[in-house]
Amino acid sequence: MIKGFYEELKEKGFWCFNAQRYASGYEYLKNGLALRIARVNRIIPNVKLKCAKRQIDFETLENKFIVHIGECKLYMCSLEMCIAYKFYLGSQKDIEDAVHIFCVLKDSIKLNMLKRYLSILGIDYSDVLRFLRC
Repeated sequence: MIKGFYEELKEKGFWCFNAQRYASGYEYLKNGLALRIARVNRIIPNVKLKCAKRQIDFETLENKFIVHIGECKLYMCSLEMCIAYKFYLGSQKDIEDAVHIFCVLKDSIKLNMLKRYLSILGIDYSDVLRFLRC
């Protein structure tokens, strides 16, 4: 299965730059590490691919949306998950990113979903509220 994935990446003009052979890619995934995929001979921009293991991973997959870029489909996590995860990461930059996403797209944010994701990540919604003043 992973061999076929690597063959398709190559066919489509992509590569996995941190695990260039499918055997090492398999080992990365088996050990819980992420593969980094980009256009051939490029590193930026790239996407991170990993296996779902935790409840939050499965929630992210279940509540995704599709962005169409030309003929490509890109599956993205929900805005609520993106915001919650940024708060989970907790750096000043991540929190600023979360606040920016929330303020720009607040009419599209489902607060009940944001609260749910924050709770799964062990973050108290009331702690987050002090940042979300737009």
